[in-house]
Amino acid sequence: MHRRLPFACLLVLGVLSFPLIARAQDAAPAAPAAPAPAATTDTTPAATPAATPAVTPLPGPTPAIAAKSAVAAAKARLLFEQDRPLASVDVYGTLARVTGGHVSPWDLMPMDLSAVPAGLGYGTVKRFSTTGEMISFAGRTFIRSTDPKTGVQVVEVPGAFKSPYALFVGTPKVTDHEVFPRVYRLNSDVPQLLYTYLEGLANETQSPIGVLGWLEMPDVEGIALKRAPIDGESLMGSKKDDYVETVRAQGAHVVFFAVVVPTKCALGRPSLNAYALSPVAFDYIPDDSAPATTLINVRGALVEESAPNTYDTSPLLMKGLQTVTVKDVLHLQGSTTVKSGIAVVYRMQYLGNK
Repeated sequence: MHRRLPFACLLVLGVLSFPLIARAQDAAPAAPAAPAPAATTDTTPAATPAATPAVTPLPGPTPAIAAKSAVAAAKARLLFEQDRPLASVDVYGTLARVTGGHVSPWDLMPMDLSAVPAGLGYGTVKRFSTTGEMISFAGRTFIRSTDPKTGVQVVEVPGAFKSPYALFVGTPKVTDHEVFPRVYRLNSDVPQLLYTYLEGLANETQSPIGVLGWLEMPDVEGIALKRAPIDGESLMGSKKDDYVETVRAQGAHVVFFAVVVPTKCALGRPSLNAYALSPVAFDYIPDDSAPATTLINVRGALVEESAPNTYDTSPLLMKGLQTVTVKDVLHLQGSTTVKSGIAVVYRMQYLGNK
């Protein structure tokens, strides 16, 4: 039977064993002391730690090189050719207000077409009482002003203007890249009707199209406003001759923009896109009886320069259009004939823009 020792006994045993532990430590041999450093008379200064070399950045490109790089990058992402690319269509205003003779100051909207490929409609550089035909191409806009004080004259608008009605196409894009349309060349031995030529392009595409062209036209016939449609008289009524005049020319060089909408397609009925675009582009109701096979609205500019007779790309076409001299602007009619020149075609997408 084990018996616990009293606390006092344990305390005495601990005190007695402490000197034994201390003496064991005292008996351990001491480690040899490190020798003292010898005296020296060397006066050579201590070496200075090598400094970390400074990192000098490489010089950046000069402004000229940077500019060239920016241009190269822009060209790299710029343009590539596509056959009849899809382009958005924007329509502002109401054509019926113009054809009905109801243009007022409240119908005029500020417009700037300097960044779009092409457009057509009506515009004014001053007041609503000078409203006339308008065409835009390659960022340039021309208006046939009907100012009663100065008479009819064609003016180029440097920037913004006002319009009661305008239709234009945007620059086609695929993802982040701009595309330019393929150029179609016309070279016919026998002149053909302008509307037949445009209808053929639309039938091939089976879609509403916008056509920007520079053609040689043996016979030109069209109409143009000579007086602003502001008095409530319809341009199609008995007072038509008070507001519209006939314009004719022979052997003319013409830059034009056309909106062509096939109301019949392979399915025997208009596409939804054509159905939606027809009323705003032509003041036409698709539900009317006996609709036309193709609706065509063309603005033309009589220019002094002849159409290019060599194959071009559309960027070169646009560059050439930057320097043409416009003599008159008119609404081209179906009796106009064409023989040679170049044109580009856009598939026009109206649905989805609104």
